[in-house]
Amino acid sequence: MGLFLRKGKVSTEKFCTEFYDQSIFSPDIDGVGPWKVFCETSYKSIVEADSTFRQVNFSAFTSELQTLRLEVFGIAWLHCVKDKFAPGQSEFTKLYLKEHGLADIWESMENYNQATARSTTEGHDPNSRKGRGYITYVNQFRLILSEKWVKLGYDPKAVARASNRLGSETPWKSTRVHTYLAFALTDKLDCKVNDEAIFRISAIIQGFYEGASESIKEVKIVE
Repeated sequence: MGLFLRKGKVSTEKFCTEFYDQSIFSPDIDGVGPWKVFCETSYKSIVEADSTFRQVNFSAFTSELQTLRLEVFGIAWLHCVKDKFAPGQSEFTKLYLKEHGLADIWESMENYNQATARSTTEGHDPNSRKGRGYITYVNQFRLILSEKWVKLGYDPKAVARASNRLGSETPWKSTRVHTYLAFALTDKLDCKVNDEAIFRISAIIQGFYEGASESIKEVKIVE
């Protein structure tokens, strides 16, 4: 069952509050934290693929995975709701984290947001006419919308985060975004793993995306 009645109309603030409270920062159930259980299972799966991952501190892993999940939610939000409500979601996330004493997570999200941005233009040769044309198009599109969003009063930093996700639809379908985010995670954890481990991390990322997308699609965002 989703967070809301199917296709009920909700605001960005209401939806994100419910999703963050109940899913990303979910409380313990009968003394057991569902997030910790999920992370333990994920950690073991990655270790099975590459035993060197065992050297990674579990607490650091859970923290980074939660931060990564917020970036994936932002990507899913853009893909499901489109450009109109992207800056609002990004700005609300910044405020939510600050109000809950989690401002450090907002700062840490920058690492994954930049990885998302890089994934959208990677593979397009800047030395070729076609490659330059695509990269220029993406950059101009981001600039135009960023300027528009800032003029509407949105926080510039939040706007930059939302802007960096523009153009991620196609590389998401090809799983290029997944790979960039997976490597951003292992880089942050200061470890190198094999291809199977990266594949398993990518599968976790896909799961985050599907969970967010399914919930978003159950409602109609109106503001």
